[in-house]
Amino acid sequence: GAVMRDGLPRLSFTADQPASVLQLAGSLLHAGGLARGLDMASELQQNYQRLPALLLFSGVTVAVLAFVLTHLLLTVVATVLRGGPLWHRRLGLAIVDARTGAWPGWGRAFARWSLLLGLWPLAVIAALLRRSGPHDRLSGCLVRTRPR
Repeated sequence: GAVMRDGLPRLSFTADQPASVLQLAGSLLHAGGLARGLDMASELQQNYQRLPALLLFSGVTVAVLAFVLTHLLLTVVATVLRGGPLWHRRLGLAIVDARTGAWPGWGRAFARWSLLLGLWPLAVIAALLRRSGPHDRLSGCLVRTRPR
């Protein structure tokens, strides 16, 4: 088990109060927490014949898969089927293909939202300047006012 000491987890083989999963996850945000977490993963891998490393790898893989599926469902699917996710529709905006003016297809919608994941700081600046974001220009999309 692991216990919390000074905000960071430590492996413990005594009957101390074990740290909860939330405490362990929160310790990654603590100064030096990520480095300590990697040290613990390495130590567990060496001492326990790779089972904890396999569990850690599986957990990270499931978390990434959940993030990608959520991204696809909340943004890409909504853009293709309804012209934009809920927050765009609530603001009266529609995402359209720059060439045709129709809602984008699967590839263009996926490209737009995937580019936004990496270019979001530039997109915020572009939005504040009331300009088209780099993710829209690169993917061939436009954001327009939704017709009433």
